[in-house]
Amino acid sequence: MKEKLDKIRELAEEAWEGCHGCDDNDKHFWMKGYEAATLTFMPDEPYHPIKNLYIIRGVPGSGKSTLAKLLVGHDFLVCEADKYFSKDGEYKFDPSKLKEAHEWCRDRVETYMEDSMVNDQFYRNIAVSNTFTREWEMQAYLELGQKYGYRTFTIIVENRHGHDNIHGVPSETIQNMKDRFEIKL
Repeated sequence: MKEKLDKIRELAEEAWEGCHGCDDNDKHFWMKGYEAATLTFMPDEPYHPIKNLYIIRGVPGSGKSTLAKLLVGHDFLVCEADKYFSKDGEYKFDPSKLKEAHEWCRDRVETYMEDSMVNDQFYRNIAVSNTFTREWEMQAYLELGQKYGYRTFTIIVENRHGHDNIHGVPSETIQNMKDRFEIKL
């Protein structure tokens, strides 16, 4: 077993070096996730796991981030435009950078998916948690899922518990989001 663990850690180190867009803060989660996934599946014959992309939709305060973490296991695999505005544990929203934040989020998802093509043990479950009030806002993620072979699920989180959002989004803005929210059943 020790030999197996040593080999897994060696492979994880090699794979980490090839991770595009990752920073050292993510390395701990990478190594632990790689180790857990590889210990679960280290078969003698090829294994092709099912990969899932969860697109989590809802207004601020609905619980999107919480559900996303539950689905994929930890925050490392949850991609959100809000994370672009978090530096050193402090959230500083800048509306002039919203487009840039969404591009960053999309690029991160694609990087994870590209890495999954190198080693199918990586990034089998990815969650994207944004408001996605309009259908077109999800389109890039739906296309990425198809391109990289991910089953894609869109999930709407309702705010039935009535919690406030943690980012201080004004209630008028939230009402505007509710009014424009598109649902395809």
